[in-house]
Amino acid sequence: MKSVKMRPGPMPPSDAPALSAEDQRFLDAALRYGRRHLGRTGTNPSVATLIVKDGVIATPELDHQKLPGITRFMLLDMLRKHSPRRVEERVVRREEVYTADEVWLTSSSKEVVPVVSIDERPVGDGEVGDVWLEAQGLFSAHRYEY
Repeated sequence: MKSVKMRPGPMPPSDAPALSAEDQRFLDAALRYGRRHLGRTGTNPSVATLIVKDGVIATPELDHQKLPGITRFMLLDMLRKHSPRRVEERVVRREEVYTADEVWLTSSSKEVVPVVSIDERPVGDGEVGDVWLEAQGLFSAHRYEY
């Protein structure tokens, strides 16, 4: 069973740049999980991590330790169907997260959230990225098809 703390609906894009303390804890938990598992980035029961580097979107592949989140599934499917960008499900190393152009979190309660800093270091240029804006537009346009 997958369970998350109930929260209000997703943040509108105008409020998206800053992570809440709870979202930062989710990201920290995913990074800690990765530190324990050979430097890989993981997920936790309520959030999945995606990175963008040079226009390629990557997310940790699912295995017996990761729950397949519906928001992650929907977003990956939308990107593959409606975006020219390459999407990869593979091992994502912690170092890749720190050097990514963009980092996103997905969850049922927040949908797709951009991360603008990790450990007080900016992600990319420290602003919401263009690829996230594209992905958020796709998600908003197609979410009710699932």
